Amino acid sequence: MIESIKIKNYLSIREEQEISFVASREKGKTPSETESWFTQIGNTKLLKILIFIGNNGAGKTNVLSAVDYLRLIALKKYEDNEENVKFRPFLLDNESRNNPTEISIVYYIDDNRYTYSVSVRKDYIQEESLLLHNGRNTAYVYKRTYEQDHTSITFGNACDLSTEEKKALTVNTLRNTSVLAAFGSKNFKSGILRSNYQFFRNDINLVSDSDTSPMNLLSETDALSNSKIKPVIISMLKTVDAKINDYEVSEQEYEMPQSFYKRAPQSAIDEFRKDHPDGKIHEKEIKFKHCTSHGDYPIDLSLESRGTIGMIDMIIIICDLIEHHRCAFIDEFGYSIHQQILDLLVKLFVTLSERSQVIITTQSIAILLLKGLRRDSLRICQKTDDGETRIKPMDQTKIHKNNNLYKVYMQNELEGLPFVEQDFNFEELVQNIKNSMMD
Repeated sequence: MIESIKIKNYLSIREEQEISFVASREKGKTPSETESWFTQIGNTKLLKILIFIGNNGAGKTNVLSAVDYLRLIALKKYEDNEENVKFRPFLLDNESRNNPTEISIVYYIDDNRYTYSVSVRKDYIQEESLLLHNGRNTAYVYKRTYEQDHTSITFGNACDLSTEEKKALTVNTLRNTSVLAAFGSKNFKSGILRSNYQFFRNDINLVSDSDTSPMNLLSETDALSNSKIKPVIISMLKTVDAKINDYEVSEQEYEMPQSFYKRAPQSAIDEFRKDHPDGKIHEKEIKFKHCTSHGDYPIDLSLESRGTIGMIDMIIIICDLIEHHRCAFIDEFGYSIHQQILDLLVKLFVTLSERSQVIITTQSIAILLLKGLRRDSLRICQKTDDGETRIKPMDQTKIHKNNNLYKVYMQNELEGLPFVEQDFNFEELVQNIKNSMMD
């Protein structure tokens, strides 16, 4: 689980922005409602859900992108020392363009607390470190620096590599490759480095909910057929009265036309035979059984509504998070899903998850209608006059926990929350548009 993230000089984020997942003392209406929104590790209570809300262009997606960027740094092994690292600094002033991007994350693997930090420039990784926090004590696993065209790595007491492996890892850590990525490409024996590498590889997932489509769902046929997940999907579809009582996943086989072998380049034919040793095209097919007063009728996935597909996608993601204790970053959560279904999905997640987290971005204020929504789960994104993103938690001293957050928003009482002024001259706007279109 993640405790906090710090981001500096990345895309629209110029000054350091800290995002904390530590829960406040806010209480729900019942003890179970209070406790279901966080997981306690030691003395720390970590929220299971954070919601980033803000206007178009406020920088919400950039927060998610920064975490994905950090994950890329931790995992990508460059083979060419001359290849540049992907560098995405704040570009709206001359100074930031030449400063490094700095990102750090504090997280837990089991009950062990770590901090992973990177400082990245265009041509190289300037600094990188991994720390292990054991109670009040903090020990370096390693610290890496790059100076005068030379990478140096100092291994701390918490590192369990042998002397020879430390030397070999240093040699394999190119200026554009992180220590973790270099470790992941080799068969070194280190439990602590392996667990941290696996954290970035397996436990962080970036999802774009606005990309919901039948083709995406077709790629999830293994999950749809999973004996644990399928009953959950069917139960949810019945619960929301989608008139769907079952579905089937099948595979169709087609012979490749002979014209392909006659006309296609030999390289394309060789590639096809490599991917399809039996010489056949295999296509997955999903049909949903719709229950009507006239009987049950199968409908192909391509004809299902975007809302139905989006809901099923979210169920698959939530089941995966709950089972494998992962953290998902979901851009434009609930893009096509009915508000009451969103309420149900969130309630299921916070009730059933133990060490899983969901970080959500949205520009829809309907998210504020979620039942039981905690004030400390909200993060407000806004753009300054200088074009930089600022991220603020909601000021809980100003808004009572029993207030309806949607109404509070509509009354423009949440500082920094996007608000469209209601007193502009609509007729003047219409006339300006007409004049522009007629020119």
